[in-house]
Amino acid sequence: MERNEIERNAVFEKFIMTVIVLPVTTSAIGNEINESLKKEYVLSSVLMGGSLSWILAKHIQPQIWPKLLLMWVQHIVQVLQMFVHLGILSVFVGGALYQSDSPRLVLEIYELSGMIAISREVFVTNQYWLILPPLSIFMVLIYWFTTIAESLMHKQLPSFKPVRVKKLQENQNLVSLFKRIDNSKVTDEVN
Repeated sequence: MERNEIERNAVFEKFIMTVIVLPVTTSAIGNEINESLKKEYVLSSVLMGGSLSWILAKHIQPQIWPKLLLMWVQHIVQVLQMFVHLGILSVFVGGALYQSDSPRLVLEIYELSGMIAISREVFVTNQYWLILPPLSIFMVLIYWFTTIAESLMHKQLPSFKPVRVKKLQENQNLVSLFKRIDNSKVTDEVN
């Protein structure tokens, strides 16, 4: 396979991934920035004459970076899944050659999605051990990045502790007690 075909396949895969991922990512980032622009301290900073660079650096960036990191990890998982799908559809990053004596494709670059694509015939020949290494590597990578994304998500979400709920219930009991005391004073004053 020539160098031009390898570059053409790589450009084709990049184009597919860009068309699928870019609109979703830009929309999500835009929504996050719009949410942070609606915060009261950002609005007060605008009203007090803060410049756009100040608002972005001091107010928006600290809120957006953790969310962008989470989005990046989630998109890595999506890209890995897309590589698996492109491998199943026989779209190779580096390309492949047909051999005249064998129906099996020979990869130019041994990458994981290409190894899945050339291993599709294992279902016919019952040689499942040929497809297990690339699939297991993909599954481990996807599991690791999913675990990272979950831990980042739990870190960003506020945790509600049961102690706070108990304190809230105690406060409500105190409020109801004071209401009863006030009601008894009112009834005593009337009599």
